[in-house]
Amino acid sequence: MSRLTPRIWLGISAGVAVGIFVIWLQVSIFTSLASLGVGARSYQTSLTGVANQISAGEYVGAQADLAQAQSASTHIVDSAHGFNMTVLGYVPGISSAVHNWERLTDAVENITASTDDMLTLFGDLSGESGNAKIFNDGAIDVVALKALPPRVKSIDLGISATYNNLLAVQANGPLSGPLASVQAKALTTIAPIQDAMKALVDLAPQLPDALGANGPRRYLIAIGNQAEMRAAGGAPLTLILVEFDQGRITIPIKGQTSTELFPPLNAPVKWWGPAANPFFDVNPRFSPMVVANTHPNLEFSAREMAGAWEGGSYPVVDGVVTIDLTAIGSVLNAMGPIQSPAYGEVTGDKLGQILLIDAYAKFGQEDAVARQKANQELLDQLLTKLLSGDELVTAAKAMAKTAPGR
Repeated sequence: MSRLTPRIWLGISAGVAVGIFVIWLQVSIFTSLASLGVGARSYQTSLTGVANQISAGEYVGAQADLAQAQSASTHIVDSAHGFNMTVLGYVPGISSAVHNWERLTDAVENITASTDDMLTLFGDLSGESGNAKIFNDGAIDVVALKALPPRVKSIDLGISATYNNLLAVQANGPLSGPLASVQAKALTTIAPIQDAMKALVDLAPQLPDALGANGPRRYLIAIGNQAEMRAAGGAPLTLILVEFDQGRITIPIKGQTSTELFPPLNAPVKWWGPAANPFFDVNPRFSPMVVANTHPNLEFSAREMAGAWEGGSYPVVDGVVTIDLTAIGSVLNAMGPIQSPAYGEVTGDKLGQILLIDAYAKFGQEDAVARQKANQELLDQLLTKLLSGDELVTAAKAMAKTAPGR
């Protein structure tokens, strides 16, 4: 039997080494692809969860989903790095796929970072992030409020740039299937993040001025009584003037429309309203404030209510906000019950029953003044609680949840 020469041994060793290298390369590629696929599935679910939680006003839940998204992002990023990917980067025909793989993981990192920034911004607005609160103790941090628009713009630009980078990824050639799948998932994932930013992008630049950073802004809050419906909502039987001025929030005027603000009992006032309103034949109008919202178009009705308010010799307002007992009930449920001398413990679930049924049964039609006084005392307690701490954000979140059903 002939002995193997050194050259043959060298050839065998080289063949074994190449075989081991090829096996290692195949296994490592499979491992990277598996990490990419698993990470992508979890990433899409978690990041969509972040967007949904933010839309629902749930900061803690969004944090939990973001943590899962960050973990999934790590798997995706790790899949594109390592010695095996470096080696593949030198293989003709595969190097371009590796390059696009890296671009894809960079985009995933950027999406995660932008989402983290967006969640921090939401936490600052809601007062839950641990940073300085924009809304705190019935006041507004004007400096933080003015810093809001550039923060929103920066996040939005980052998300837009990432979206464009994702579109630029060329998922073709070797490994095209997994890359195309992850690219599609990433594009689907970024969509709700973009949607969550859209409202803020439009709103943020307006907020500082609208909330009194540049001078006083006044808004009329009209609380509609659903027992006396108009085309644009319930009759505005309770009115509140809210003023924002350099961070201070005050309520200089409030009361029952018919007996306190427009006595005696809905006295008619004169005002100039918008043209082409068929519910009012002439200008100037001469009618009670409580019928100002008869037009089904909210813009028409808001302008009529603002005019009627000013017709009662009250300050000019910059806008009108209408809310109903359903929205107020949601606020009360979110903040907790209040105690009323006339009605006892009042919760959001009981509010409609109390004001629309029990109040009339208790006082009767003959004692409307006493009924409205009791209702105003109840409202005063709610306003005091609302402006005494961090409840402004709680109230806004609660009312926002009622908006889809309105």
